[in-house]
Amino acid sequence: MEPHDDEVGPEDDGDDLEPVDPQFEVEMPPEGLTNLVRHDRYTTIDMKLQSIIEAAAIPPAWRDAWVQSTRGRNCLVGQAQEAEPEERLAVWQAVRDSGLLPDDAGFYLVADQIKFLTELFVGETMDQIERRIDALYTEHGFLDGRSKLYRGEEDCGDFEERCPEDWDRLYFDRLQKHGEHEMARLYRTDREHFEERMRAGGEYFYPSPQQEGPEKPAWYDDLSEAVRTSGCILLPNAAPATLVMSWKVPAHDPHEVSLGVALREIRCGPRDGEVVIRDFVLDIPSLTDVFDEVQACYWESFDGNGSSSVAVQGSFRGN
Repeated sequence: MEPHDDEVGPEDDGDDLEPVDPQFEVEMPPEGLTNLVRHDRYTTIDMKLQSIIEAAAIPPAWRDAWVQSTRGRNCLVGQAQEAEPEERLAVWQAVRDSGLLPDDAGFYLVADQIKFLTELFVGETMDQIERRIDALYTEHGFLDGRSKLYRGEEDCGDFEERCPEDWDRLYFDRLQKHGEHEMARLYRTDREHFEERMRAGGEYFYPSPQQEGPEKPAWYDDLSEAVRTSGCILLPNAAPATLVMSWKVPAHDPHEVSLGVALREIRCGPRDGEVVIRDFVLDIPSLTDVFDEVQACYWESFDGNGSSSVAVQGSFRGN
């Protein structure tokens, strides 16, 4: 194969070319591939706002600003100049203020974007801290004392859970900074109501999937909470576990409830946006202590869905 004009040939050793970090090298799409759909934190929201615009008899006042904020999203990351998170926030505030969304949905739209800005600030700050620590190690000759891999992404993802007071202060400050004084007051004085509005608003954009079949018995949630608070699931940095549930309601006993540790999206660093399985340790005696009675406990190395699990057969609150 002959080199193209932009390739290094035998008479050009490329010494004057800047090295490219493969991590940031942009992969060009195949020729003719157009109208790509980006899947990230804005995808579902943009689709919802597009449907509102199409259904409106008169275009909303924020339509042009929203269209402008979606620039560059029909191609791969790095190929076009995209809107910064602050620009998106300004658009979300205009959407909220227009009154075209339910109150809780507008509340969620703005509060969640400011949360994202807080996460970005935490990630950037922790990266600066890591760089300074690296410099100290190098200054004192401890060249192998630190891993060369990026170390901040896991800590950044758990920051809210590990440092709740620092997180509260940073988030509150950014709510104030972006003019959301009433929202900041609610966050500081009535956290329960704040979280209720966030959950209700999030449902508008991301409805919970409906479980097929009979209605879930109430004690399933009690079992999930008992497992979560038992301390049987040990995560790095002592972070609390978030569990996801699936179930099968039988016509007769036994019931089958499956619990798993939720996947986590990395929100900063080179792996930003990557969804990962969290490492954890399962304390089996603490798990079995949740049950009133245990008939069996065993390891299923393959459960038919390509994963493994620990199974407990027993009774919980008479069930």
